[in-house]
Amino acid sequence: MGLFFRTLIRQLHTSNIIITKATDRDRKEILRLMQDIFYKTDPSSVYTKVSEVPKISSQLQEMTVESLDDNLSFVAKEKGDEKTILGVAINGIRPAVIRTSGREALLKQVKSKRERTLLELWEFVSSMPSDGERYFGDESVVFEVQYLVVDPLHRNKGIATSLVSQSRKEAAARGHRYIRIDCTSHFTARIASSMGLNCIYEIDYQDYKNPSGEHVFTNVMFPHTKILVYAGKTAP
Repeated sequence: MGLFFRTLIRQLHTSNIIITKATDRDRKEILRLMQDIFYKTDPSSVYTKVSEVPKISSQLQEMTVESLDDNLSFVAKEKGDEKTILGVAINGIRPAVIRTSGREALLKQVKSKRERTLLELWEFVSSMPSDGERYFGDESVVFEVQYLVVDPLHRNKGIATSLVSQSRKEAAARGHRYIRIDCTSHFTARIASSMGLNCIYEIDYQDYKNPSGEHVFTNVMFPHTKILVYAGKTAP
């Protein structure tokens, strides 16, 4: 839990990087980061082969950034460069327990089979664990880190950890008692664990079945063999 109390300068390995609130001016650059990095390298995207799609559909792009208007997200930039984004945590508020997302009709409209497979995976994980009320007390909603991505040229500088830490601080400041992160990457899971969050659900990629009951993933690569859901209190 100690990371929660450190200053951003101490969390980051360089004082040339700052963490700021994402604004509407950042939307285009965030979409570029998601298109060029997240959807090319995140294990869930690689395993569904969305990473091989030349251009992500407008529907998936809009789903990616739809929570930016909530003023909950953070970006990492170099001092003196207001345009280039090195990393982003796209955050939102979600029900503590999701029985059905209400997006079934929207998913059917997604023309790309690969994108639809990816969204079905995310929807499934978002609904887990089935007994989620055990972990969030009487709270009806929780703060969620929905997407976390850092430019590969700027990794290992503490950016991702700082983005999550600042997101957690924001959640607490807004009165949310719990935070949740669905970790499709081993490295995101390590960050969540290092911050004292608890793993409340996990599934091997190879064990996942789509809505038709079919196994989807076969070529799973170490260390990204599982999806883990982490959650915990926003403050001690």
